[in-house]
Amino acid sequence: MRRLSSMISTGTGTLLAALWAGFVLIGCASGPPQFSDSDVVWQVNDQRPIEKPKSRWTPKYWDAVDATLFRPLTRAFRLETPEPAKNVNAWGHVPNSSWYTNRFSTHSITPDRVARGPCESTDMPRGDEWVIKGGKVGGNNPGFIIEVHQEDGSTTNYLLKFDGELQTERATAADVIGSKVYWAAGFEAPCNRVVYFDSDRLVIGDDATKEDRVGRETPLTREDVKKAMKHTPRLDDGRVRAVASKFLPGEPLGPFSYEGTRRDDPNDVIPHEDRRELRGSKVIAAWLNHFDAREQNTYTSFISGPPSQKGYVQHFMLDFGDCLGSRWPSDGMSRRFGYSWYVDGADMLVDFMTLGIVPRPWHKVRTYSEAPIFGYYDVKHFQPETWKAGYPNMAFRHMDDRDAFWATNIISRFSQEHIRHLVEAAKFTKSSYDRYLERVLVGRRNKIVEHYFRQMSPLVDPRVRGSVLCVDDAWVARGYGAVDDAFYDVKFRSTRTEGDTSWENLGRPSNSQGRLCVDLPSDAATQAGRGDLVVHLRVRRTDQRDPARDARFYLRADDTGSWRVVGITRVGDRP
Repeated sequence: MRRLSSMISTGTGTLLAALWAGFVLIGCASGPPQFSDSDVVWQVNDQRPIEKPKSRWTPKYWDAVDATLFRPLTRAFRLETPEPAKNVNAWGHVPNSSWYTNRFSTHSITPDRVARGPCESTDMPRGDEWVIKGGKVGGNNPGFIIEVHQEDGSTTNYLLKFDGELQTERATAADVIGSKVYWAAGFEAPCNRVVYFDSDRLVIGDDATKEDRVGRETPLTREDVKKAMKHTPRLDDGRVRAVASKFLPGEPLGPFSYEGTRRDDPNDVIPHEDRRELRGSKVIAAWLNHFDAREQNTYTSFISGPPSQKGYVQHFMLDFGDCLGSRWPSDGMSRRFGYSWYVDGADMLVDFMTLGIVPRPWHKVRTYSEAPIFGYYDVKHFQPETWKAGYPNMAFRHMDDRDAFWATNIISRFSQEHIRHLVEAAKFTKSSYDRYLERVLVGRRNKIVEHYFRQMSPLVDPRVRGSVLCVDDAWVARGYGAVDDAFYDVKFRSTRTEGDTSWENLGRPSNSQGRLCVDLPSDAATQAGRGDLVVHLRVRRTDQRDPARDARFYLRADDTGSWRVVGITRVGDRP
């Protein structure tokens, strides 16, 4: 691992070799993991200066056909076997990179900060006028590219999008909430804000154009502006509702794929379907019902700078307008979102063979009178383990329990107060919308946590103080279970000695916040020559029928007898 750390920090060798070495160290199932002497890697050097790659834009309908038909067929003939994610560190976390930044994954964030998300402030910068540079008038989500002129003479570009005729307020709210959730989870996303503004503030630029139905550019008129805002909600004072999405930095390169690598980016060496953050994002998508999580709704840009103008590729998630219960004109299709692919051969075959008699989840879903704008987005019928996106997503299909646990650990940190602040950022015009959405987000979060925390031990965030190891039981610490219902066992062993010790009952957590502390063996100073000390901790709950789950914390002592955690492994069955 010392060599791994050196390769990552200096850029010598290939990044693939470095990350693969780290994967081998923590992923081998044939014997005890052998961790390195270096600290856990938290930063990957994938931002080394490169020449600008070529832009690549995938046609919308080709993306659909490719994801539904050609990619699954190609993968079927490869006879692939599932493999663990390849870009994790010795603690099971994803290091910081051009793909991901550890935020909620490793520490707490205040509700106010989550509600601000990728924005510098909660409100739009003041500007005398918003100049329209171009726009899309028709479709479900019409909008304009605007240039906001600031008082200091600077300008900032935004994409101003409106709600369509169906489900007014939902699409704009979803784009804002989705961007903030994904940002807090560690992804880069655009700064999206719900804004209410006087329509007279919009000024049509001299060269502003719109795209007609056949793709031709024609001059934009004031009538076009009125048409685009025809169905958008207005306040009593006449102000119009929209979402303002700030332009992303850098030069656009098009979307990224959920599989393979970008051949013209030397920094991109981990197959995307083997990246834990992309695999685990399936759980986040399920939480929000982001069924349109696909290549078209991703983005890459080239971040360059002087003097050589070389740079690196930055990766973003965007376009969350389908979240929170999107409905299409076809009710039969809308009911299936989250339960079945757009074209799902297996479901179609079952329906055909059984003449549609077999009950399906989408047969039972309904809308709710207090908040009909959220369509069929609910808690009752949500099953996180069976959730599906609209298209087959290769990274999602490669997700295993460890990837899902990693994402669930993040989602579990969103408290009800965090969720309330997210909902408030949507600026709904009816309080019933706030109450309904908060209730559903909390309920779906709870289902995710309950399911995936049963698959793996939720003992997280280890730290050593002297000769004491403390960990948090996320199930208790974050309010999902009572401290009186948890009981813990511990045993110690060395990676260089034969035999094993028996389990010792520790009782309940050390405090009401779910923190569990364990005294390490008294002969700690002599452990350095006998391999790593492995602390096995398992939790048993009175309200769960599942077997106890085992988390293993690998500790190493230096010459002075001071301990540090060098690795963590988890098992999904009884140890």
